[in-house]
Amino acid sequence: MPGEPREAAACILVQGEAQPKVLLAKRNPSLRFMPGHHVFPGGRLDRSDDTRWVLNAPDEDQARAILAAVREVFEETGLLCVRGDLPSADLLRRARHQLLAEKLAFTSLLENHSLTIDASEFEPAGDWLTPAFVSIRFSTRYFLHRHRSDQREELIEGEIVALDWLTPSEARQRWHAGQIKIPTPVAYTLRQLAAADLSSALGYLRRGTERVPREHNWF
Repeated sequence: MPGEPREAAACILVQGEAQPKVLLAKRNPSLRFMPGHHVFPGGRLDRSDDTRWVLNAPDEDQARAILAAVREVFEETGLLCVRGDLPSADLLRRARHQLLAEKLAFTSLLENHSLTIDASEFEPAGDWLTPAFVSIRFSTRYFLHRHRSDQREELIEGEIVALDWLTPSEARQRWHAGQIKIPTPVAYTLRQLAAADLSSALGYLRRGTERVPREHNWF
């Protein structure tokens, strides 16, 4: 019997407008779910999360999804997609290690440094549902966020073993060459980003929710 989908959120981090680069994270080949695939940073929602630090969200569900996306981006890349004066790089690095070791709550980091998340900076970019025949299933909300150029990503190997800024066309070339593996939702998203400007691409990505990925050549 198929498992009940777990709620999740993913963040499409982009740099630039005309030919944007997108941050892709390579999952550890030893993981059970999508081993070795390049994906957008993301992970599960936590229903116990306190969303007081998420401003301008249309509802509680979206606030919780955006909070999860921001937390997962920080855990996986070191980038902190927030409003406010950021702590030093060394302090953020220590906080990230504590977070990964489950010794610090992400909302405590926000509270301790008077940081907030502006939901209006996270544009809905589609929902995806893992097929019923897959044993580990997720119902994932995608959001697009324009990356702040004053921050640099930093890899801490664990679930993620590489971070790459690629244009959608570069990702396509590497996929065709067999250099990277990309799951259907990511491939579909990159295809839309390659075909149009960001605003137009977002219009296509928002169409139809709870899409179920199938085996297609999306590129």
